[in-house]
Amino acid sequence: MSTNLEFITSASGTETLSLEVQNCFSDKYDVYFGIVGGTGTTTSAQINLRLIDSTGTIITQSEYDCASYQLKSYAAPHDQLLYPNRTQFDIMSYTREPFSGMTFYIYNPYNSSSYTFVTAQSSGNYAGQLIAMKFIGMHKVAEQITGLNVVPNANINPTVKIFGVR
Repeated sequence: MSTNLEFITSASGTETLSLEVQNCFSDKYDVYFGIVGGTGTTTSAQINLRLIDSTGTIITQSEYDCASYQLKSYAAPHDQLLYPNRTQFDIMSYTREPFSGMTFYIYNPYNSSSYTFVTAQSSGNYAGQLIAMKFIGMHKVAEQITGLNVVPNANINPTVKIFGVR
């Protein structure tokens, strides 16, 4: 995969459970790279993601399939989590303060003839121990996606940056 990135947009929020990034996907790129960072919570924080369709509507139907693999320094065996028919991409990142964030790729979001795929990776702190995650997901409806909605399960101060990949 090419490593040339073109900055598209950024967004941030304060103690929020939802952060929308509208109109960040277009026909200019097939692949996008994103970074989610932030600060804020002293409780466990999961980062979830929803897509926004071409009408500007957040997709909340059970159209997401996803899986993650958690690598924990404090427990064995490691957890494999499978989530079919979800209303969002569930548990893409899991950490405690300080929130360390995640990086992700989104494939073919603007192509209305293709499913949209996501891969993500993160590392962080959980109760003073290390945790890392790998994530894959698919939005199993072929439709045009123009934006995304970051949905943490706890109030954080999220920041999102989106880049097009050449």
